[in-house]
Parts: sequence; structure tokens; C-alpha cells
Amino acid sequence: MADQREDPPAPLPDELPAGEPSSDAAVEPEPRRQRSRVRSVIHGIRIVIVVVVAIVVAVLLSVFTVDLGPSLRKRAESEGSKFIERPMHIGRLSARLMPGSFLIENLVIEGLTPQDRPFLTAKTITVEVPWWTIFSKKLIIESIAMTDWNMVIETYANGRHNFPKFTRKTPSKGPSRFTTTLRSVVALRGAFTYEDHATPWTTSATNLNVQVYRPPVATKYVGRAGFSNGTVKIQSYESFRTDMQSRFSIDNGIVHFDDMDLSGDGSRSAVTGDVDLAHWPEQTYHVTSKIDFATQKGIFFHGQNFTASGQGDFTGTFHLFKGGRELKGTFTSPLAGVNAWRFPNLRGSVLWVPDRMEITNTTAGVYGGTARFNYVMAPFGNPAVPTKATWDVEYKSVDLSRLTDFLETKGLRLTGSASGRNRLVKSTASWPLLASPTTSMSPASPNTDRRPARTTLWSSANNTRDAVRLNLRETIWMIWRGVRPNGYM
Repeated sequence: MADQREDPPAPLPDELPAGEPSSDAAVEPEPRRQRSRVRSVIHGIRIVIVVVVAIVVAVLLSVFTVDLGPSLRKRAESEGSKFIERPMHIGRLSARLMPGSFLIENLVIEGLTPQDRPFLTAKTITVEVPWWTIFSKKLIIESIAMTDWNMVIETYANGRHNFPKFTRKTPSKGPSRFTTTLRSVVALRGAFTYEDHATPWTTSATNLNVQVYRPPVATKYVGRAGFSNGTVKIQSYESFRTDMQSRFSIDNGIVHFDDMDLSGDGSRSAVTGDVDLAHWPEQTYHVTSKIDFATQKGIFFHGQNFTASGQGDFTGTFHLFKGGRELKGTFTSPLAGVNAWRFPNLRGSVLWVPDRMEITNTTAGVYGGTARFNYVMAPFGNPAVPTKATWDVEYKSVDLSRLTDFLETKGLRLTGSASGRNRLVKSTASWPLLASPTTSMSPASPNTDRRPARTTLWSSANNTRDAVRLNLRETIWMIWRGVRPNGYM
């Protein structure tokens, strides 16, 4: 009986025999392919909607500001006033949550009293703060921008001033668990006024711009400041213009000026120095100046009947402290002139403090000889005692031949030398000067002629070259009096 085999059953459409590949294995049924495509489209639309919503929210948060309301504004005023120990007012406080921008409008920090001029007014202050950095305990203030602002600093005779306390009284102890980093400050279109009511002395600056920033790897802040067309007025003297450009750094409450260029009417100064913000008004500057005597004469001796010429150099320090100031240093000039008189190799020292001004140890050449003089104005600020100016001059070995050639004395030419002393005292309420001189002459001959002292000066009518008609005694009398062409010495 023959064996019979049965063929295996034919595979179903979705089944394949084991081990047999099929060319239609990647082909899915049509309904399944459609469902997969629908799911992909829905997922893509969902992603697009999320992105669009995020963009719209970010734009809305960036464009539209939110007024933080009177309660938060009052809280900011209270905390700010408490920190600087001075009333502070905010007109409006608003915010944009992204990228963390806060706007302060119409800020006012009061003066010592509500009746005084405000210490600071600012139209707008914008603070950029990525607020989410607070969660890392490292709050970063990207920038502070202040525009259209005005600052007024006032000092008084008793040492009072209106500068607020911007530094804490007690520094923190130990490492801080929370840090705040300020990266930059910009103050544009500002005005600044410093007024010393005791001197009096006023400095006003417009177009003041200040930029401060902290480099990424630095431990201190650096910055620039400058203004143009400022005005300085000291006591009753003429006001004069000044411009300033400076570079500085700030470290632990000390502002160090690495370079300050001050230029004004009749002078240009290179300045370095330090300002101690924690002990205002404590500040010291080292000054090197170029001075034009003619321009300075027009400021400090305006309207007085003499002219000045020449240029000089000043090197010294200016120290401003609570209750006073001190300017001191030395000056030199290769050739200084008063009217037609010329004084080569002029040099001396100057001191200016609240109660007096002194020009001392001053020497110069004078027609073959030398002169030494001191000039003192004192006291200042005492209504019971009038201010007096004392001019004490000592001259030695003045060549009379050169002097009479300069005076152009007609029919008279002297030989020999003259030495003497002249002391002039002037009250601010009187004119002319009061004189108390002593004079001696060393002529070529062994004879010596002396003129007794007088207490009055000749009138200006006798001070012209053509009017000089003098014998020997009158010539020496003119020398110690300091008579010169075109006015008084």
C-alpha cells in the first residue's frame, strides 16, 4: 500500500511560514497607515500651538507693563527711605516680567528738610533683573539706567551736609548665603550742583553722563564720567566755565579717580584722588595745573586797574573734609608780568583754608636782583573782624641802571643797587593801600642816602613814565613804593 502525503494548509494572508521571507513584509494595510499619519499630524499641531502660545505670552509680557500698585510702591519707598535714612518718594512703579524689567518714574530723595532742595530727582530709572536667578541664591542685576536726573549736594559752616548714607553702618559678618551682583549702571542727561554755603562756593555741571560696570573677572567696578559747560563761582569773584572727563574705579566704598581732566577758563588740570563715600565729604585729590595769569586775573581781580601776563604751573593737593577744606601746593613760572614789569623765575607756595589764604616763600628775579614776598588775606568768615590783605615784599641788589632804563627816567640814570622792604596792608573796605615801608640803597659811591618812611601812596597821575622827574631820593622812594607804569604794583 503506497504512502500518501498531505500538503500543508495554505498560510493566511497575515501569516508566513517560518523561515520564508516575503517581499510584502513592509506593506501595512491601508487603514493602519492612515491612523499613523493622523497621529503624527496631531502631534505636530500640538507642538506648533505650544510654541506659538509661548511666543505670544513672552511678547505680551515684554511689551505690556504691569503697574505694581500703591502697596508695593509704598513698600519700596519705605525700605529705600530706611536704608538711606532720608525720605524717598516714587511716582510710579511698574514691571515687565520677561525679561525682568522694572521701571521707576519720578523718583525724589529729599534734602535735609522738606523745604530744602531735593538731593536727587530722576525722571526714569530702569532696572533689568533676571528674577529667576534668585532661585540659585545669586540674584543678578544686569543693569540700572537713570535718565534726566538732577543731584544737589550742600554743605554748611557747622559741617552738616545733605549727602545720604548709601553704605551700611555695620558690615556683614561671615560668608553670605545670598549674593547680589550689579553688572552695570548708566546715568544719562544729568545735572549736578555742589554748594558750599560757608565759603560760599558753587559748582554746577550740566550734560553729566556716568557709566559704571563690573568686568567679568574683576573684583571692583570701573567707570567713566564727564560733563561740559559747567560753572564754578567762588565767593564774590567772577564765575568761570569748566569741563570734565574722568576714569575711576569703586572698591569697598572708595571711589578712586585714576585720571581726571579738568579744563576751564585760564587753566587745565590733571587730577587723581579718592572719595570716601562712607565718610562723606572726605576726599583728597592730587592736582597738576597749567594756569594762564591774564585769564585768572580777570576772574579773581576783575575790574582792578592792572594787567597780568605769563603762564605758570601748580602742583599740590586739595582736601575736602567735614567742616572745611585745604588747598596747598607750589607754583612756578618762567616769566610773570604785572603791567610792564617782568619777574623771571617766579616760584612760591599757596595755602587756602576756610579762614585765610596765604601765598608765601615767593621769590622772583627783578632787574638784576631778587625779590621775596608774602601775601596773606585773613580772616575769612568772621563778621566782627574785617578781612585784610597784607603784601610784604623784600628786595635785594636791584640793579638801578637797569631799573632806571626800564622806567625811562629823562635826564637821570642811576648806578648801584637797591635793597629794602615794603609792607602794604589793605582792608577790604578801604582803598588805597596803607603802606609802612623801610628802604635802603647801596650806590656805587660810598655815600648812602635814605628816604624816611611814608604812610600814603602817590596818586596814579604820578605813575606814568613821562611824569617821572625825580632826584636820587625820589627814585628810591618810588622803588620801595612799588610804583610802575600804568598803575600800582
